[in-house]
Amino acid sequence: MTNPETAKTLTQTVKSVDTSGTLFAKVTPRFKKFSAALKEAIEKESLAKVELYLPELEEVAEEIDNAMHAVKGSLALIGHLRRDKEFLEEKFAVIEKLTVKVANIETCLIDYRKQTTELLKKGSTATGKLATGNAEMLGDLAALKDQYNDLVKAADYMEKEGAKFEAETLKAQTTKNEKAMSAARMKFLNMDYTNYGIGAVKLQNDVKKFLGKAQDPQQRQEATNMLSDLPNLHDRFRALSKKGSELALLKVEKKKEEAAPVKLITYTPDEIKKAAKEVGADPKEIGNVMNKVLRYKWAEAFDKIGAKLTPKLTGKAMVQAIEKLSFMKKHDLIDI
Repeated sequence: MTNPETAKTLTQTVKSVDTSGTLFAKVTPRFKKFSAALKEAIEKESLAKVELYLPELEEVAEEIDNAMHAVKGSLALIGHLRRDKEFLEEKFAVIEKLTVKVANIETCLIDYRKQTTELLKKGSTATGKLATGNAEMLGDLAALKDQYNDLVKAADYMEKEGAKFEAETLKAQTTKNEKAMSAARMKFLNMDYTNYGIGAVKLQNDVKKFLGKAQDPQQRQEATNMLSDLPNLHDRFRALSKKGSELALLKVEKKKEEAAPVKLITYTPDEIKKAAKEVGADPKEIGNVMNKVLRYKWAEAFDKIGAKLTPKLTGKAMVQAIEKLSFMKKHDLIDI
């Protein structure tokens, strides 16, 4: 005959096993979700994610312990049922089913707790390590931002002041003030835009290296924003350099000095006669050339006279003959 107390215990055992099953069913998806998430965060060295998932897994550990406590209670009740040999023989199939169910739950919970303990330890270690590394990354990012801000300020200043220096240079060129133009131009050329341009290129490489190491989303976003603007910043310094090259080529056009007017030399009648006698020509014709035609045109004018002579003479020959006369040395023959 079934012992009433043992039958009552069976009812309690069924309820206890069901409770253990409910707790197990609740903790299983949370364990799988947060253990996998924390493991991935540790592997990817994401401090933000480790700090997010570590407390969640700590709660899961408490839930596992609560479920394990329920399992222990279920196993204790099953042990009480087994002590009633008659009842055990009568209800063996039921007791076996309950035992297998709760034993399987216990096996899983033991494994969950082991994995959770190991992950919590790794998560705690990773938090300290990543926090230290994150502080270093924050320091590196701050240094990069300082360099970037310095470049932006330099570009703003040089563009503003450069426009003034350019205007001064062009004004001085217009007024043909070479000294003022040179002074204004040197102010522009002395701006250190070339080195700042080199600095912009170097900073691009440094930011790329930083992004290769950074894991924090906010840090990556700030670095990405800088990187996207640096080519434009470099172009601004290149534009200044190009303008400097253009200004360096500017010159002040000097006023052309007007040549002094060529004056005709007046030869005396006696000198005209000597010249005419030397070439065998009419003194009046020779005088018309010597006193009315510029010196460098004599040969052309004498050609007409020489063509009528016997023997004929070229204008050049007549000039050469007249130049040998002594009075020619007294006159300035440079008329060009």
